[in-house]
Amino acid sequence: MNQRPLRAADVGAGLAFYGLSSAIVLLALWFGHHFVRNPPSWVDDHLDDIGALCRFDGTWYRSIAVDGYSYDPDKESNVAFFPAYPMTARLVMRLTGCRPELALVLVAHLILAATFVLLCGYSRSRNTEHGTRNSELVLLAFALLPTAFFLRLGYTESMFCFWCVLILFGYERGWHPFWLALIAGAATATRAPGVALGLVVLVSLWQRSPSWRHFLSSSLLLGPLCLWGLIAFIAYQAVAFDEPLAFMKAQKYWSSYSGTSPVDGIRSILIFEPIWQTYDPSSPRYWAGHDPYNHTPFSLQMANPIYFLLTAAAVIWGAWKRRLSSAEWLLGAALLLIPYLTRAYPNSMGSFGRFSAVVMPAYLVFGHWLRALPSAWVGLVSAVLTLWLIAYSALFGAAWWLV
Repeated sequence: MNQRPLRAADVGAGLAFYGLSSAIVLLALWFGHHFVRNPPSWVDDHLDDIGALCRFDGTWYRSIAVDGYSYDPDKESNVAFFPAYPMTARLVMRLTGCRPELALVLVAHLILAATFVLLCGYSRSRNTEHGTRNSELVLLAFALLPTAFFLRLGYTESMFCFWCVLILFGYERGWHPFWLALIAGAATATRAPGVALGLVVLVSLWQRSPSWRHFLSSSLLLGPLCLWGLIAFIAYQAVAFDEPLAFMKAQKYWSSYSGTSPVDGIRSILIFEPIWQTYDPSSPRYWAGHDPYNHTPFSLQMANPIYFLLTAAAVIWGAWKRRLSSAEWLLGAALLLIPYLTRAYPNSMGSFGRFSAVVMPAYLVFGHWLRALPSAWVGLVSAVLTLWLIAYSALFGAAWWLV
């Protein structure tokens, strides 16, 4: 295991990529908020520039930070959203006295800046042959992936990315599985796919265990710790609402497709129906039916399967070519499979561009792919990604619902 700590250069490079890319996103959001035409169905919400960063899902996180959790089995409820991020914003509100929207944005950006720094150090130390060049290209991919604009909003994605990089960083440096399990547990309090981080703990235990018996006993001991955030959230719901799985039951109000039976759902997932039917005009999953106004190349509903498949290809290629370690590709695969198995069918691939943006091992492969290109091509790819990043950000700023 590599024991080299973060360097000053990692901090500088990470903050530079964070700052420049975030400036692009925030300026585009500001421009969209003030100058881009709103969608025809839009009703003026009178939000200022900070409030515009917390639209849509951000309003649910705001409600949790301000008023705590509520649950009504007959309508949308904020219990569908996990607590780590909004509760951290609530703490910032109490410590600083700032408004809820500012607290949400501050937490997202401070954590995102830390993620850039960690990712720089991690990608450099795992690739000694092309360390600095490789880390810069990994950061470039992380900075400019178009759907990563969500990481600059009042959303939970930045915190989840931080846990993913931190656990890989700790694994690579040989941290004890106990500490890795604590990180995994924190991720389960942030998003449901946080359970995937437990696989990194299992890999660490397997590599440290002298026998199957030792591995199994250690796994049984640390398994609950890997889920401490989710267990605590379930326990809270059992006490507060007399419904320990309220967060799961509330998800039905965010579904865009009503299936007929569980068997249909399983069949649909196995034949990748949610993906290919996104482009079938005769299907109720057709992207234009879920995005009636934005029929441009910048429709995220149209592009969601593309981001998912590109990320999956990166993880598969990285595992096949051994560019990703066992811990990395297992984590990447699980971060793709969990939302696909649970949300692809009811969501018709909605939000999968955003889900794919948090698959941190994929950026290691994207960096490798960029390194194989001539400099001019890297510049061209960067320009195209920046165009899409600006477009998505501006559309969100103008209250276009990007899912």
